[in-house]
Amino acid sequence: MTPEEFDPLALDFNTAVGSGGPEQRIKELDADALDAEVLFPSPTANRVYRSIRDHDTHLAVIRAYNDYLAEDF
Repeated sequence: MTPEEFDPLALDFNTAVGSGGPEQRIKELDADALDAEVLFPSPTANRVYRSIRDHDTHLAVIRAYNDYLAEDF
């Protein structure tokens, strides 16, 4: 797909390349001959994380997100 053909409003985020569930991610990694990848939260989630003022709560939310990624992805 070229940049001109890209239409973010037409994307199905359950099946779009670079998104979807763990099974899809593994298939994409295999297709690209990659053994690992770095996953980042969305910009919206990142803003929410940064808005948490209580230090312990902030760390707990980040830890929960990392645990989720480690277990599911």
